[in-house]
Amino acid sequence: MKRFSKIAIACVTTFLVASCGKKAPSIEGDMTNSPGGWVYLEELLPNTTILLDSTAMDANGHFELNTRVSEMGFYLLRFGKDAHTSGRVLTLLTDSMENIELTGDLNDLQRTYKVEGSTGSGEISELTDFATQQMHALDSLSQIFQSAQNTPDFPSIKAGLEAEYQRMKEDLRQHSISFIQTHDGSLSTIIALYQRIGRDMVFDASSEGDLKYFEQVATSLDKTYPNSKHVQTLKLRIDNIKAEIAEAKARHEMEAKLAPGLDAPEITLNDPSGKPISLSSLRGKVVLIDFWASWCRPCRAENPNVVRVYKEYHKRGFEIYAVSLDRSQDAWVKAIEDDNLTWIHVSDLAFWSSPILQVYGITSIPSTVLIGKDGKIIARNLRGESLEQKLKEVLG
Repeated sequence: MKRFSKIAIACVTTFLVASCGKKAPSIEGDMTNSPGGWVYLEELLPNTTILLDSTAMDANGHFELNTRVSEMGFYLLRFGKDAHTSGRVLTLLTDSMENIELTGDLNDLQRTYKVEGSTGSGEISELTDFATQQMHALDSLSQIFQSAQNTPDFPSIKAGLEAEYQRMKEDLRQHSISFIQTHDGSLSTIIALYQRIGRDMVFDASSEGDLKYFEQVATSLDKTYPNSKHVQTLKLRIDNIKAEIAEAKARHEMEAKLAPGLDAPEITLNDPSGKPISLSSLRGKVVLIDFWASWCRPCRAENPNVVRVYKEYHKRGFEIYAVSLDRSQDAWVKAIEDDNLTWIHVSDLAFWSSPILQVYGITSIPSTVLIGKDGKIIARNLRGESLEQKLKEVLG
């Protein structure tokens, strides 16, 4: 229960939406099991919280807060001993026109609190109620798991618990989807997007299947709150996710083109003397394309191993075609000489802007591609013992 409360707060903090209000909200509450203590009202912003007001509860657990707020949005009502104590927390969705009345038991706040006078806060309570039920059920599963670990039937019990967990996760997912569909245009749908059970998020925004729910919420809220920085933040996140999905898809397609057994894309770059050397000119040899640079410490650290392997297998038909990501001709040549790299070296001195990096999907160095005598790819990113073992297989 407490875990969900913290999670819900974090989710709302990151993705909030707002519109203008004119009057101060009034929040009044009566809490049982409240031996003294304070109530704090905080506004939730995209990246922080702002303390707006505080008051002490009386001996009967009654409190009143009258605070002027600038916009419709999410607020935390925190019960604790002082401003530095986390205490128990409720999330409210309200504006300046609402008068909120709260009741609840501070010993079991999430399951017992009731809110009146605030439509948005009631919607959050609806989400909280269902998720809290799931979390309590999850605690029961955890207890069964712990008590069954040393029993003979543990494997079957574990499988059953996993199946029940997945069912609970799907129930929460379907509840969240239904909530989004039936609360179109409400800021509370933002919380529905970030429901969590255990360590798992209900929605995976990086999957195209779930991204549609984020888009639905953003599109709906953008109609009501087009100038809100919180809507813009949500839209920006969606744009970033789409870009990541597109990048991953492009990377997958590129990797598919570089799969073992396929022809290695042609490379023609100049050596240190300015002479162009093509990869295809090395047909008939087993070639290691080695992407490196003089400034790359891991590359330089690996060079002694590469030198040793080259000396052992060069006479058997092994060649290295080293593509440098250097920008400085002098630094490039000096590294070649200092490390005694006696194989073929080429570069366009374009650093990470070299077009060949995109062709081969190179995003970090050192990186290698091993090519057979027929020009077809054998393997990628072999080095050290794995490279030597593969050369033994190929060259004997």
